[in-house]
Amino acid sequence: MLQNDLQDLHLICRIANQYGNGDSQSDVFSSIQNWTSFAQLVHKNGLAPIIHQRFKETSSTASIPESFIEECQQIYYRVLSKNIIHFNLYQQIREILTVENFHYIPLKGIALSEFLYGDIGLRPMSDIDLLFRVY
Repeated sequence: MLQNDLQDLHLICRIANQYGNGDSQSDVFSSIQNWTSFAQLVHKNGLAPIIHQRFKETSSTASIPESFIEECQQIYYRVLSKNIIHFNLYQQIREILTVENFHYIPLKGIALSEFLYGDIGLRPMSDIDLLFRVY
């Protein structure tokens, strides 16, 4: 079981890093042997939105169970809708902090979603983390 989990985690990393090692999309997806355990690891690690994005980039999804594709898509849109709320709230907080001349740095999800991932639906977040400078 552990060996299969490690293999699935390796595949997840290859997919998340846009396939790596010259792999084609279909090569990586067709090498998944147990979609149930693969799906469990994807969900456990909060990677369904990223996997969904990779599905959209894939020319052939014939080897991928339709239920898994749909599930990742639903999770992506759920994460996106929650993150839109977080970003709207962050914009309001940012305006107040700017007016009040507070010095801060956004951390973790709020900073990474937009700048690192380029899509606010790819990284689940449950709060807004800010680091304040204390004088």
